Amino acid sequence: AAHWYRQAAEQGYVAAQLELALMYATGRGVSRDAGQAVHWYRQVAGKGYASAQYALGTMYENGEGVPGDDVEAYAWYYAAAAQGDEQADRSMMRLSRRMPPSEIARARQLGLDRELRGATVAGGSAGRAAEPHALAPQMARIRGGCFQMGSPESEAGRAANERRHRVCVDDFSIGRYEVMRGEYAAFVREKGRAWGDECQAYEAEGWVARADRSWRTPGFAQTETHPVVCVSLDDAMAYARWISEETGEPYRLPTEAEWEYAARGGTDTSRYWGDDPGDACAYANVGDLTLKERYPGWPWTIHDCRDQRVYTLPMGHHRTNGYGLHDMLGNVWEWTCSEYDEGYTGAEERCAGDSAHGVARGGSWSDSPRWVRSAGRFPSATGSRFDIIGFRLARD
Repeated sequence: AAHWYRQAAEQGYVAAQLELALMYATGRGVSRDAGQAVHWYRQVAGKGYASAQYALGTMYENGEGVPGDDVEAYAWYYAAAAQGDEQADRSMMRLSRRMPPSEIARARQLGLDRELRGATVAGGSAGRAAEPHALAPQMARIRGGCFQMGSPESEAGRAANERRHRVCVDDFSIGRYEVMRGEYAAFVREKGRAWGDECQAYEAEGWVARADRSWRTPGFAQTETHPVVCVSLDDAMAYARWISEETGEPYRLPTEAEWEYAARGGTDTSRYWGDDPGDACAYANVGDLTLKERYPGWPWTIHDCRDQRVYTLPMGHHRTNGYGLHDMLGNVWEWTCSEYDEGYTGAEERCAGDSAHGVARGGSWSDSPRWVRSAGRFPSATGSRFDIIGFRLARD
């Protein structure tokens, strides 16, 4: 059996690679060889399989087949936990109790890099691993269904444009992460798209159009794995068209209905973690006590928690919602492809053509509890840019 599994594994079949790793790890049918187990787990883990990522975490933690290394163990646990592996999440928390903050930060970045490189395997675990296009985003497949869009009248922070009504969506895919600054940079390099004439930033006198701000210089430090900001809806739509041409896949932005369905993650509470805004900092980057300390004169209500950050955070920092999606609330608002319709008369269920007014969803790093809700809406002109708005991609 080991002989034939190896033949298939060397041709790239994931199921055979995983079976061979298990055989070497347990000594079933072969001489136990932790080094060989590590080798084959790496093949599978690099394709995004959480079970192999978790296994590598345990091997690095216990020094099996590799030198013991808590940073490597944490990084592999992190990649698996981001896909919903609860064992990995618990193991990561256990390790964090004995690791200094500097090592945790390094391990989280390693784990994020591995998670972002992981590929979804086409056709299930028995098939050959599909090689994704280098520019293709990680997508989550969402099974369609019907839900109550909007908010009940009793919901704290509710706005008048959140009429509750039943909406049904078809199956679709949506990005696990917001589009990152590094991804947008590739688009700008390729297409030579203008940086933007100005970007709106909140200052003492309110929202101010700053000519010295753009996605490159939003007014705060970012790396390539932070969500891109200071992009208009027109910019986001142009990016979707470009990446569709590059990858051969029909990417677009989600409709408002798709976005809210995905953001709720199967819940009907005001936020995907529940109704208490004070719990936000475990799940989202929001306006909180850390922001208030940085800006004592901040005029808006804040969340009564502390996330230790003021501006945007890199992808994958917080827990996912029930559909495995990161930052559906907080970090940055996200453009949708729907035209803004205050009364919800159908525009929320389709992508608009040319339109003067779009709508963003989800709240941002600076926002109050009233905005950081699954039903919250932010209408704006399609050409406007803000340092709190980015986007994520969708696909049929």
